[in-house]
Amino acid sequence: MRERDINQMQNIIEDDFKDTPSYRDACLNSDSYIDIQVVDTLYPNIKTVLAYPGKSINVGDIFEFDNTYWLCFEADKINPVYESGKIYLCNNFLTINTPIPTNVPYVVYDNIALTRMGLDTNKGYILTPNSRMMIAVSNNDITKHIGRNDVYMLYDNDYYRVVDLNRARTPGLIVIEMDYYINSIQDTPLSPPSLPVPGYVIDGVDLLKTGQIMTYIAKKYVEIETIIVEDKEAKFKFSIIGDAPTSAYTLTSNKDDKSCTIKCNGFPHTIILQAEDKDTGDTVNKPIKLISFL
Repeated sequence: MRERDINQMQNIIEDDFKDTPSYRDACLNSDSYIDIQVVDTLYPNIKTVLAYPGKSINVGDIFEFDNTYWLCFEADKINPVYESGKIYLCNNFLTINTPIPTNVPYVVYDNIALTRMGLDTNKGYILTPNSRMMIAVSNNDITKHIGRNDVYMLYDNDYYRVVDLNRARTPGLIVIEMDYYINSIQDTPLSPPSLPVPGYVIDGVDLLKTGQIMTYIAKKYVEIETIIVEDKEAKFKFSIIGDAPTSAYTLTSNKDDKSCTIKCNGFPHTIILQAEDKDTGDTVNKPIKLISFL
């Protein structure tokens, strides 16, 4: 009985789905099209989308319609008749070299978005120059290469550096924390970060303030049939080398053998974090400056 009711409801919706002003034939993730209805909310930059029965909507999907781009933040896949979601208007594009430059739409978190996520809007996420801000992008094969300390131009001549990023908070999205970046010695615009080359890298900040605890992640990249991929099986041993006193920092290796945390206890010092490949013995170093909190 329930299945029959569901089928009847789907048939009713299908008959009139395309005959409303809210209907859009939207481009989905730049490679396919999907029939949707777009419903306004209290906020002009947030819409509810209803998918044609049998079509799927996922967090991280990018919709293009009416000459605008929208990023899906929420997806309701429980409704047996049709799926729906909440989409946010994208503010602009990040340009990532793949190696062909690829534009990736992003959404800036305003106070409304932060509140909906349950985050404290009084912690400095103010969308003004010389401050930190948060953006979200779809988590896909292009954006997975975004790393800490990458620098992007978000607005005309305004560069922002990636301070931290989180792929776990909202599966399907990458939430990126950035700060305003001033590079006074550079006369030419910064190039977007390129994809990795074979070898090793340590992701993490270059400056660590007194009392801060930051995570550093070692990665190994290998070339397989002309494609550069991360060796997910690589394991590392972490150590600090250099002349800085051991009292100036606290190094803790994590159980995953891929990351560690460092706490700054004193300044000014420069430490060198070394990650050693447990299989090959190869090493990679990252200088880190320990500075005052003020």
